[in-house]
Amino acid sequence: MQTPENQVLNFPNKSAKTRIREATENDIPRIIEMGRSFFDASGYSGIIEFNAETAKTAIETIIIDNHAIILVAEGQERLIGMLAAILHPFYFNINHLTGQELVWWIEPEYRTGTAGIRLIKAIEQWAKSNGAKTFSMISLAVNRRVEQIYERRGYSPSENLFIKSL
Repeated sequence: MQTPENQVLNFPNKSAKTRIREATENDIPRIIEMGRSFFDASGYSGIIEFNAETAKTAIETIIIDNHAIILVAEGQERLIGMLAAILHPFYFNINHLTGQELVWWIEPEYRTGTAGIRLIKAIEQWAKSNGAKTFSMISLAVNRRVEQIYERRGYSPSENLFIKSL
């Protein structure tokens, strides 16, 4: 469920030179670029071929879907990060709405700033305001720094993802 007119979510940071907002159609080319970087870092690139048209279609669908969202971190000159998520009933309890991160990416040169944390705070706010009782984040492989960020935000480990070519 999108916020009205792609408003900037309620996480102002006067010292930051980035703002967090919902993605628009104009952001799609840059989101695809960042998505490609995420894909290359994820380990999928050795197994699956990246398809920009598929990514474009997915992004367009998320932008208009009432149960999905893409938030972007907008720097002075370009988008520097993104976080996409969906809402869905929990697999084992249809009465429990949960949020699931699809992709979280911050350009490497901006990872020491606050954009990543601000994206997480904003996505949690969006999920909660749309009725989610829980939210899940994923980490690329073993990344202790990201795990520590999640733990500080109140997340706890649930499962590990493994992939295999068939």
